[in-house]
Amino acid sequence: MGFFEEIADKAKNAAQIVGKNAGNLVDTSKLKLHAADLKSDINKNYEALGKLVYESQKNQTDAAGAIGEGVAAIDELYEQLEAVEAQLLKLSNKTICPKCGEKCTSECQFCPKCGEKLEREEEKEKPADCGCGCEAEAEKPADSCGCGSGCGCGSEDEKK
Repeated sequence: MGFFEEIADKAKNAAQIVGKNAGNLVDTSKLKLHAADLKSDINKNYEALGKLVYESQKNQTDAAGAIGEGVAAIDELYEQLEAVEAQLLKLSNKTICPKCGEKCTSECQFCPKCGEKLEREEEKEKPADCGCGCEAEAEKPADSCGCGSGCGCGSEDEKK
């Protein structure tokens, strides 16, 4: 029965992978639609802002308050679009070069266009360790450690 159990396990793993990929595809599609809607809203707001400026100029009226509101609305839509695009990049395992703006795969250590060193997402999120191998954060108080390195991790206490 070991042979059949092995086949069943492999089929189960394959189904899980397919399910995960299908979920990512659905998420990516939803995000792309949301990004398209945001771009459409941005264009509509630009058009409304243009009309407002035109009308205020034509009628010699002061529309500074309304123009400011229109600019703020466009800026907010751009922030939302930026967040959606960041999620899309994360789902597609890509990153943007901080120097030239090129989209690079997450495996790249350097930008293929300009050669800039790319910082990986794990490196940004992971705090600096203490250096003793205990993986404690470097910012912990040095006198509470007990592991002998003065890092504050308490690994010596855990070993006892």
